[in-house]
Amino acid sequence: MESEAIPPPAPSRPLNAATAADWLRQCCRTGLYDIGRALYEKGGFIPDDLGDEGQLGVEEGYRICERRISGR
Repeated sequence: MESEAIPPPAPSRPLNAATAADWLRQCCRTGLYDIGRALYEKGGFIPDDLGDEGQLGVEEGYRICERRISGR
């Protein structure tokens, strides 16, 4: 999956920022780095809804995905 791909249709997107953050964590844990990056870039969620700690976690997850993709 490329991050430049068309965003997923609304029914396939997370319902809220907390769900999106959990999906991103799961992508990092399971090695689905391309999907994690696309979720962050194209998912349409607003991490501001997560608070400071949640935002840091999402940003860290995104950086992990980016590093792992770049390292391939």
